[in-house]
Amino acid sequence: VDYGGAELALDPSKRAESSPALDVTCVYSHEPPRCTLLPLTDEQVKEGAKNFGAVDVDHFRVRVLPVLGAAPAMAGHALAATALCSLAGQPVCPKVCEPTSKKLREKMLMAFRKREARRELGDSARPDACDWLDLQPSDIEFIVNDIWRGRCAVSRRKLDRKPLCLCRWYTSRRFADKKHCIGADAVVLMAPPLADQLDAALNENPSRETAVAVVGEDAVSLIDARLRWVHSVAGGAWTSAGP
Repeated sequence: VDYGGAELALDPSKRAESSPALDVTCVYSHEPPRCTLLPLTDEQVKEGAKNFGAVDVDHFRVRVLPVLGAAPAMAGHALAATALCSLAGQPVCPKVCEPTSKKLREKMLMAFRKREARRELGDSARPDACDWLDLQPSDIEFIVNDIWRGRCAVSRRKLDRKPLCLCRWYTSRRFADKKHCIGADAVVLMAPPLADQLDAALNENPSRETAVAVVGEDAVSLIDARLRWVHSVAGGAWTSAGP
């Protein structure tokens, strides 16, 4: 089937909204390569690198065997998921952020335990005294990237050289009952100064009005909607937030 893609690519002036080429859905991976290709041997270099598919493009070589057999399968799964979302009338929400490292996940969870321990047990409390977080290091990846897309929930600043932190949201049941744990459905990613301000205010009055006074109505509405989404996709994995 000819969608006219080559012609449109060569001559952008011929593009039109009615062209079928503009309605073709494609899937791709934005993940950068983590491994380099094997270097050519001295014998191959002497014979000519171009004879072995080497080109002046990083991480690319033509006619290289064996190929990555899993790549077509992954593309097929992505296409199937896109088709199912289209049939169900649901938006496709691909992840467009870098995965967090194991070291960063453990660091953020430890900082959250330290924050919670000091919050309830005093400034001298150790992080290991916090046993009410229903979270594992693997859950941090879900919270940071899947829920908050690696950005501060309020300012939308990206998780970069200045790490953001996790803090408890006003919907946490633990405010009213210390027997409740804290799960991903009551955790927000924020800049540390803002998280400190929110913690101090919610300790005095854990309510939506307090959160609005600290971060604003628009931010609270967005965060509430996002945490409702967590409930819808988690399948009951976390029940730490109130209604």
